[in-house]
Amino acid sequence: MNLIIRADPYQDHPLEDHADDIAELISSTVGGNIQTGGQGGQRRPENEAAPHAGKWYHKFVEEINDAQENRDAQLTLLEVSFCMSVYTSSSRAIQILSPERPS
Repeated sequence: MNLIIRADPYQDHPLEDHADDIAELISSTVGGNIQTGGQGGQRRPENEAAPHAGKWYHKFVEEINDAQENRDAQLTLLEVSFCMSVYTSSSRAIQILSPERPS
């Protein structure tokens, strides 16, 4: 849960979803080494949940990154649609205001 709370999905770039980056983030969050059970080899309950946290956090990151990609695609489509409507409207206005002259 701490990983999700600390994540900032409102950045200009996707969240890190590489396995090594997630493992490093988990290690820094729970403190110590995941395999040895923490600092000095002590068993700590939060370290036993670390491998599961990686799976949950990775799924969360995938969902956030997919949502950001979808948002960006929709914004791009909206911009293109707006630009096309402005172009079409201005083309019509030019045609209306500049009647053809007979030759």
